[in-house]
Amino acid sequence: MVTYLRRSRLWFQVAASITAPRDLPFPGTVRPAVDASDTRHKVFAVRETIPVQRAGPMVLLYPEWETASHAPTVSVARLAGLTVRGNGRRLDWRRDPVDVHAFHVEVPQGVEALDLDFQYLSPPGTGQPSAPA
Repeated sequence: MVTYLRRSRLWFQVAASITAPRDLPFPGTVRPAVDASDTRHKVFAVRETIPVQRAGPMVLLYPEWETASHAPTVSVARLAGLTVRGNGRRLDWRRDPVDVHAFHVEVPQGVEALDLDFQYLSPPGTGQPSAPA
């Protein structure tokens, strides 16, 4: 019982590190570029530039919900090879211990945008590559 209480207290402490969602206008433009030419392996190569507001901790959220879905159905397991850069320098990221769709990055001073490179892996067994909706 003591172990359970310690674990639950730890969970609440960790969960509290992700702030509650707020509806705020995003100051900037997210610029995605997708290369879907690797149809043989069914891999989409993605480069995405995300403006940042300030230096410090930032949480990147991989989408869980797809259009017209009534539950979070998008698996983060199809994400591969995530690389984050700021001003051309590779930045470390870590996955959130509670929310597998959340990635924590420390944005250095002077960085105005993050450049993300990753691959989206199409589900196996499908005839054609398919991207999430």
